[in-house]
Amino acid sequence: MITNILIPTDFSRNAWQAVQYALVLFKNHHCNIHLVNAFEFSDGMSFFVNPEPGDEEYETAKSEAEDNLAKALDMMALKPVNQKMHNVTCEAICGEPLKVIKDYVSKHPIDLLIMGTQGTSNTSEAVYGSVAVNVMEKMRECPVIVIPLAAEIQQPAEIVFPSKFKSQFSDDNLSVLKFLSKRCNAEIKVLHIFKDGDSKLSEDQIKIKTNLLDLLNDCKISYKQLHHQEVLNGINCFTESRESDMLCFLNKKHAFFGSILSRPLVNQITFYTHVPILVLHE
Repeated sequence: MITNILIPTDFSRNAWQAVQYALVLFKNHHCNIHLVNAFEFSDGMSFFVNPEPGDEEYETAKSEAEDNLAKALDMMALKPVNQKMHNVTCEAICGEPLKVIKDYVSKHPIDLLIMGTQGTSNTSEAVYGSVAVNVMEKMRECPVIVIPLAAEIQQPAEIVFPSKFKSQFSDDNLSVLKFLSKRCNAEIKVLHIFKDGDSKLSEDQIKIKTNLLDLLNDCKISYKQLHHQEVLNGINCFTESRESDMLCFLNKKHAFFGSILSRPLVNQITFYTHVPILVLHE
C-alpha cells in the first residue's frame, strides 16, 4: 500500500507536471503527499559560507520558497481530483537537492518519490537533468517515478517491464509495480530482447523469468520477446508501437541511468521524452 508520496519541487513547469501526474495517479486514493523544496542561494554565497536560520539571506530564501509552496498548494486545490483523499504537507529545506531528498526520506516513511525530469536549469540538449538522473541512480531507499514534461497526465493502462532476467526479483522490490498495476488495472508487459547471437534463454534466465512471472501472477501480465534488436532501440520500438504508458526498470548496477540517459544516443530514444519511468531497486 502506498500512503506516503514525496514530490520534490523547484517550481518549474516540469515539477508542476509531476504534481499533476501524482494527483491523477492517486485520485480517489487516501495518501499523504509531501511537497518539498530544496532551496539554495543564487548568489553562490553558500559555496563559501553556510547560512543558518536567522541570517538575513537564509530567511529571505526560505520565505520565498514557502511563498511558492503556498502557491503550489493553491494550484493543487484547483485540480479536478478528490482533494479530500490527499493530505498535503509542504516544507522548504535549505540544501543541495539530492541531499535534501535523501535526508527527508530517512526521516519520513516515504513509499514512493515522484519528480520531473528537468528543473529550472532546463537545457535543450538533455531530456533528463542531473538531479533526476542522480535521484534515479542513488535514491535507493524507495522507488522513483520520473515524469517527462511531454507525458500524458493519466493513469497507465500498460506498463512495459524490460528484463535481461539476470537480477533477483522479490515481492519487496516489485511491490510498487504490483500496486500500480492493480490500482490502475494496468497490464504489465514483461519484455526480453535477444541480441544478435542469442536465440534462447539460459537455464538461469529461465528460472528468474519463471520466478518473476510467478511473483506477478496476481496482476494482468503477459510476456513478450524481440529478437536481434539493440536493447534500447528494441524497448523504444516496442513502447512506441504499442503506445504504452509507463516504463519500469530494475536498477541493479552502478551508474545505470547515468549511462543510458546522458549519452548522445538518448536523443534518438524517443520514449524517454514522453513516457514516465518507474525505477525499482534490487
